[in-house]
Amino acid sequence: MIESILSPSSVERKPWEAFIAGFVFTIASAFIALQIGTASPSQSGLGFLTVAFINIAAAPFFLNLFRIEERKREGNLFQRHAPIIEVFGYFFIAVILASSIVFVVLPADTRFALYADQIHDLQSKQIISSAQVTGQATGFAALPGLDFFSIFSNNMKVLALAFIFSFIFGTGAIFLISWNATILGVLVGKIAENPGAFGSVVVVPGNIVANYLIALPLTLLRLIPHGLFEFGGYFFAAVAGGILSVAIIQERFMRERARVLKDSLAYLAIGAALILVGAVVEVSV
Repeated sequence: MIESILSPSSVERKPWEAFIAGFVFTIASAFIALQIGTASPSQSGLGFLTVAFINIAAAPFFLNLFRIEERKREGNLFQRHAPIIEVFGYFFIAVILASSIVFVVLPADTRFALYADQIHDLQSKQIISSAQVTGQATGFAALPGLDFFSIFSNNMKVLALAFIFSFIFGTGAIFLISWNATILGVLVGKIAENPGAFGSVVVVPGNIVANYLIALPLTLLRLIPHGLFEFGGYFFAAVAGGILSVAIIQERFMRERARVLKDSLAYLAIGAALILVGAVVEVSV
């Protein structure tokens, strides 16, 4: 039904429309996951389930978009595939925004049940403690004990997964991108819950909605220096895998393997370079 409103061909011309798709997919996925959680005695895994629903909704959309992009023969490397990078960016921002809004508007118990998986991930990275948050870990700089090599190697693993998932499943990287976006959305919500613990601005003590108005832009601004490179690298890797996957699905790989391999490897190399720069920025800024 969503393609009757937002078609891949339309988004290919106007990538910002992917923001609308990402926002709608995220809100709908959270609602469906909550309904399943309400009907089930166990609410564990709802965070993963939400991201899975986002992936299910977005996969046909992105697969058709890849098919449209792969029909292009004219222009240089970036002219052929740049629009889909923009689409990934708008989609990623939409998932962050939508998941943070869902977190903020839900009652405390409900949002904890819905995003328990994301909260656990933030705890495992020491960004928040088991007592909700800590005053020391902000999550905006390199974590204690992590050096350049640790950050770079970890991000390269994610880049490799984005490429492999996209290659094997066509649009499998959407799951990784959506997962990271929901984690950032939950982080924004946790900061809005208790801004003082993160060194953020308290607009109204105890008012999560009011504090959210400051937590969202401040969090994004503090993530931008290294986040632009890091997530940009993931987007390029996802496109690299998608280029190969769609070419093989459409049985054009053997006829055009030189161009396909050149485009895919070039985008993968650009992604790796962005990850390298992002790691340098993260340990320096």
